[in-house]
Amino acid sequence: MFERQERVTRPHDGHLGVKQIHFDFGGGGPVPRVGTPDLPPREAARWEAKLRRFTRLTPIHRGDSRPWVPDRAFSYVKFHDNTAALLARFRSSESGLDAAHAVLGDPVDLDPFAMYVAHWSGWPADSDPDPDGFPPVRADSWRRLREDWRARAREEAEARWSTTARNLVEAVLTHQASSYTLVLDDDPLPVLTVVREVLDPVLSTMDHRFGWTYSTYDHSDTIPGADAAGSGSPRFWCLRQPPDAGVTTRVRVTDQPPTGGDAVASLASSLVAEYFRAPDDYARATNERLVGLNTRDERVLALLDGGRRRASTPPPSGQQRRQRAKPPAVDTRTGPRVARSTEPARTDRDDPQDRDLAGAVLLLRKKVELLVRLVVASTALSLLTVVLTFLLRPGTPQVTPPQPVVVTETITVPLRPPATDQGTTEAVPATR
Repeated sequence: MFERQERVTRPHDGHLGVKQIHFDFGGGGPVPRVGTPDLPPREAARWEAKLRRFTRLTPIHRGDSRPWVPDRAFSYVKFHDNTAALLARFRSSESGLDAAHAVLGDPVDLDPFAMYVAHWSGWPADSDPDPDGFPPVRADSWRRLREDWRARAREEAEARWSTTARNLVEAVLTHQASSYTLVLDDDPLPVLTVVREVLDPVLSTMDHRFGWTYSTYDHSDTIPGADAAGSGSPRFWCLRQPPDAGVTTRVRVTDQPPTGGDAVASLASSLVAEYFRAPDDYARATNERLVGLNTRDERVLALLDGGRRRASTPPPSGQQRRQRAKPPAVDTRTGPRVARSTEPARTDRDDPQDRDLAGAVLLLRKKVELLVRLVVASTALSLLTVVLTFLLRPGTPQVTPPQPVVVTETITVPLRPPATDQGTTEAVPATR
């Protein structure tokens, strides 16, 4: 039975403007049990429908073949209606079923904290929440939790999962529009936190923030709920072990050492190393390197090019352009050539790589037009061949050309009478 708490959350006294709801699980699935007073029963039912596929801890079978689930797992999901939920799932030893607790609100309020508050004291430990009501979500408290968790996650990831973090950074840089599966037989939250700290200054722009939605535990990435196109489906989906069968649309990442050595792999290693070396200065230094670049592609290309591209900065003066040296070329197989220069960065307007790209596009367009003409001519020739074959095949009736027509007509012409008193008439044939 859904109950409403008597405590009122007041955003103006330092509390975030969020709502909370707690779920118990019966035979039919999650049941909203208790919520904040600003969450009426009808809205609670709508949230239950949206969160139903994310609230269960489905067991997996490990080496001893016994079912296993973690003690707790966290998810952050966003929906097409511009709502978001930070969800904690707990294994309930008392009931044998699971419990789930969700903080609901606007993505603007939850995005900055969603990956950093796993140790918030407000998460209920089991299916029996505090009868006095949920603790309020205070912004200052969550900010302290964020700083504490950053330090803890960085230390753990650097000591144990630096290769995994590097692999995930490379996957995101290579497939920016994709969703990902991280296969790691441990708590993946430290790795996800470090990857966010490394890549958010690169991929989040003034116009568009990169979505760091996630789920720290699921049993498979081949189930319908793992489809990245669905509303609320997290971008980062974490498994303790790969599923036995099935096909996934996600990019899978493991903790195995990398085998490639291309430019993106080198950039991933460099970014992770820079973050571990100076975590407090990393975001500021990265933003300074990428100032004036307003799209993700521009920012990634700038890092691959050693930070020399400046696509969106004002054009330099003519004297500055004459003083600049040609930027080093980039080989996508071996990475950017390492070169130190004190010269100002070039703009895309003067970049020879951009002029080469324009020439390549023009050449490709001409080739496409020629190909279209060849296809049209070939099609017309084929049709003409078919028509001629049909007309000239054996048994086709021949058409006799028309013959000229001769018309004969008899005209009676009166003749001048002879010098006699009696006139005569003679018939003269005429041919036309």
